[in-house]
Amino acid sequence: MKGIALFFLVFLLPMLMFAQAGKSALGIEGGPSLISLRGNPANDTINNPAIGFAGGMFFQYNFPKIFSIRTNIIFERKGAVAPGEIYVTNDDRNFLGIAKYKVHTNLDFLSTSVLLRATFGKKVRYFVNTGPYFGYLTKLSFSVKYSDFLPDSTIADTNLTKRFDTGIVTGLGISVPVTKKISISCEL
Repeated sequence: MKGIALFFLVFLLPMLMFAQAGKSALGIEGGPSLISLRGNPANDTINNPAIGFAGGMFFQYNFPKIFSIRTNIIFERKGAVAPGEIYVTNDDRNFLGIAKYKVHTNLDFLSTSVLLRATFGKKVRYFVNTGPYFGYLTKLSFSVKYSDFLPDSTIADTNLTKRFDTGIVTGLGISVPVTKKISISCEL
């Protein structure tokens, strides 16, 4: 519980510090992502990238000129998919066929980041940003989907995994105004 309280404090502190001082923005963000797992040589050879997603809320404080501070709280799915095949036999060990499968490793996180953003342009705005992120693992699951013979299954294994994730976020994007108070952004 202490970890969750610390997590929300990291998110709320920048909002409380900057909410009174000037121009700010509050909004929603989300979309698909290309996810993969790296760092373990055994996993690197069997895992393939998969499609994930992220969504949540952001707060941005705009300093005069080009700089701003942006923070968010989002739900994001990280993970990968590992394809394979197994030989299927009955109880008498008679060969029934080959079942292809895919193991989807899903790591669900609540994450926050604190980004320094530089924005350029007048109407259409281009931006770059960077800063640290902090994540808390809420669920780790392995979903196995078979092509034939065997039923699909899901196993949750959250308690045996480190709960906290940290790193650096960088991005660049474009923001286009739709109305005076609403903009649509696209970021990589």
